[in-house]
Amino acid sequence: MERDSIVIVSLNAPKEKIWGRLLSLDAAGVTIQGIDLNGFDDWLRQVVEAEPALLLL
Repeated sequence: MERDSIVIVSLNAPKEKIWGRLLSLDAAGVTIQGIDLNGFDDWLRQVVEAEPALLLL
């Protein structure tokens, strides 16, 4: 896995799936910049309809 790869991270607790960009992967853990897949449809709809952007952390 290389930095800036597009990834889907599946978490066990809490049960979530995150789609995003891999920032780092090391012994301390994983850092990604992404969006919860449950909110992906809403985000995509905003992009298509050119609505104001959601604040994504």
